[in-house]
This record gives sequence, C-alpha cells and structure tokens, in this order.
Amino acid sequence: MIGIIQTTEALKYLIRDGTLLTNRLFLWDGLELHAGEIAVERNPACPVCTGTTLRKPHEGEEMTIKVRFFARFRELLGTDILVEKKSGIVLAILVKEIAQKKKEGYDAIFDGNGKFREFVIVMRNGKRLEPAETLTVTVADGDEIAIFPPVAGG
Repeated sequence: MIGIIQTTEALKYLIRDGTLLTNRLFLWDGLELHAGEIAVERNPACPVCTGTTLRKPHEGEEMTIKVRFFARFRELLGTDILVEKKSGIVLAILVKEIAQKKKEGYDAIFDGNGKFREFVIVMRNGKRLEPAETLTVTVADGDEIAIFPPVAGG
C-alpha cells in the first residue's frame, strides 16, 4: 500500500499534475486500515528542506558537485561524476562541459542552439528545474544534479 502511494507521489511530481503531499505527512495504520495526515513545517535552517548548503563558498573557491546521468544518458556519459569547479558556475554550463566530452552524449541532451532538449528532465537536489531556469541557476558546493531522458513505460 505504501509503495503504491509513494509511486503515485513520484508520478504526480514528474508529470506535474495533482496535489503533492507538500508540507504534509501521510500516516497509515495498517492494523486498523486507517489513513490520515498531519501538517509539517519546513525547517528554514535545514539545507535539505531549503535546497541550499550549510556554507556558501566564497567567490572563486573550489566546490564539489555530483552530476548523475540516467538511462541512455548514463550509457553515453557515465554516472555519479564528481566535478570540482569554482563557485558561481551556471548549471547549464556545467552540464555542457561534461557532455561535450562525447559528441553523441551532447547531441542527445542539447539541441542545435546549445539548449537542453525539451524532453530532458533536469533536477537539482531533487527539485525539477524548467529549462529556462538552468540558464540562471548557479550550483553550490555539495549539489547533486540529475539528468534524465524522457520517462516512459507501460
């Protein structure tokens, strides 16, 4: 039962439809077959809740970012790539620098204008980004970037 609910939440998140359990905790009592939920607040000091890191690097300071490619992209470019970069690098530029090492990987992710293809799913620390956001969002020390091909199945 819980697995079905988790899968449904993930699908709602990926297709951006339905109401997510944001700021709510789902409770399930399997013995009594009772479900409920309680409201929870995000902790503004928590780096996971806020999508930030505990310490921001100083301008020009080295930082480590993990870039993960999935499915076909992983076959072309690898996965769990740790990158050392100076602070202030834009997410799209970071991914381009990695993808340019293999033309087939680059062409699968980016169009002829150097923008993410519309079907590519880009996430930063578990939060999906719109393609336009990837051109302005700077990555931070400890960030995890995930690049997915379109989700399909049946």
